[in-house]
Amino acid sequence: MVSASTTEEAMAHLQEQRIDLLITDIRLIAKSGVTLFLNAKISRPDLRVIVITGYPDMIDEKEVQSLGADYFFLKPLELDKLRDAVRTCLHLNHTGSYRA
Repeated sequence: MVSASTTEEAMAHLQEQRIDLLITDIRLIAKSGVTLFLNAKISRPDLRVIVITGYPDMIDEKEVQSLGADYFFLKPLELDKLRDAVRTCLHLNHTGSYRA
């Protein structure tokens, strides 16, 4: 697991390492989480992305998914749903398809 405090730091990690899953908040310091995951998807179209926000008026699930995110969660998080999403994303990375 790798963590980053800024969009730039996160992008550096994505370029330097094999990252299987990006979990980002919409509101980040300096740039938005949307900017982060859009830039990440340009360089890594296969990257799985989970987006989290406490500000549903800024962006909605349909919009985030149309931009390429796999999951969208509102705060406060339901940890069981987040765990399931992480498992699904990691499974998809290793198999290329989802099997229930």
